[in-house]
Amino acid sequence: HLAIGVIYRHPLSGVLSIEGSVRYNKRKFVIDKSGAPMDAVDIPNTDYSYVDPGVGVHYALGAKAALSADARFLLITDTGEMQSPDQYGASTVTGVDLAVALDYRVAPKIVIRAMAGLATIGYAFKGNGALTNNRDGQPASIDVSGARDTYYGGSAGAAYQF
Repeated sequence: HLAIGVIYRHPLSGVLSIEGSVRYNKRKFVIDKSGAPMDAVDIPNTDYSYVDPGVGVHYALGAKAALSADARFLLITDTGEMQSPDQYGASTVTGVDLAVALDYRVAPKIVIRAMAGLATIGYAFKGNGALTNNRDGQPASIDVSGARDTYYGGSAGAAYQF
């Protein structure tokens, strides 16, 4: 996952501020299908591109620590293979990204951060993809109407303040 964007932080008090942000993102998930028979893995790779406007809060816990939380709506512009006609076809795609972080100042200009996050992307298939129909032997019926792609995890990082 790679993101680049801008964040505006507006102080409400000496310890609390709110944030508004917008980023451009790339998120990729690739399955190694080389060792499996052709029909054994019908999960397509994803290569998401999206813009994620968001809001957040930042609360100072003292002189050295701060807690942050943010929520973002994912405006998906591309999904990679997932929406191609030979996979699941056209769909409505929506997503959200939630995160919490703890910042700790270890030196006057050095801050470390621990973060946990959850991103989920949902699909509502329109029934025109090769993998949405004919799974039950009835080609006219839609057998797969939706899917969900969920990522969760954490990260740690450091920053130098100029």
